Amino acid sequence: MALKTRAYWLIALLVAGNIIAWLITWSASHTYALLLSTGVLAYGFGLRHAVDADHISAIDNTTRKLMQQGKKPLGVGFFFSLGHSTIVILLCAALALSTSYVEKHLPQWRSIGGIAGTLVSTFFLYLIGFINLVVLIDLIKAFRRVAAGESYDALGWRVDEAIDKLVAKYPGKRIVVVTHNGVAKQAVRLATGGSPDSIFHIDVSPCSISTISIWPSDGLRALRSANEQGHLR
Repeated sequence: MALKTRAYWLIALLVAGNIIAWLITWSASHTYALLLSTGVLAYGFGLRHAVDADHISAIDNTTRKLMQQGKKPLGVGFFFSLGHSTIVILLCAALALSTSYVEKHLPQWRSIGGIAGTLVSTFFLYLIGFINLVVLIDLIKAFRRVAAGESYDALGWRVDEAIDKLVAKYPGKRIVVVTHNGVAKQAVRLATGGSPDSIFHIDVSPCSISTISIWPSDGLRALRSANEQGHLR
């Protein structure tokens, strides 16, 4: 089946599912009037929760990985939301059943469960607070490093390390890197084996192309071209 056809079928399935869900909600609200307003509230919260940063990043990372493998990740977001909602529904059902069982057969556990729930919630709140504190400290350190600036030597080390990682990750592949002037100059300098000061004698213009060959076997680098601008004419 063609990719566009699959996309149309997926959209049709989502639209049909939403229509059916709202028809069921509307029908049930004749008996349970509160269900309609609760359904609208839950639907709104669901739409807001769907665009949380952790969801977007998980879907985006998975999509990029599948595309890197030459696949067509059409339904990544759909199956992510399907799995997410299935877990939530199962947990809610388990909570409802366990609560009903405790009230009927283990009434003495009600007070214990309340205390345990409070302790667990408190623990996770403090844990999240601690994690946020660690992140805040890292952000402050990063801000101070940026405010203090970065030396050309430090930039050269970072560029050298990044090139080695790219070569190790994509051996034998042609890699296109879009970056700013400073990084491009450092890459050219490293390919020619120039000293750190030689960066001041290298001209890399905006939108220019520099080509470097790298042999993964021994890490040898050779500059094939620098500061090409013929494509701009």
